[in-house]
Amino acid sequence: MFNWKWTYKGNGSYGWNKLLEELGPTTFRFWLGVFITICLENLKSIDPLL
Repeated sequence: MFNWKWTYKGNGSYGWNKLLEELGPTTFRFWLGVFITICLENLKSIDPLL
């Protein structure tokens, strides 16, 4: 939170850093949010208590 810099700060992973470089911080944050939302929805379908 607090400006969401943690979502696009390089973490040392080549794949994430390359994706961030290609998409830019704003687009990267958007698609990361979409990815996390899809993952959470899939978890809810597996375990309805979540």
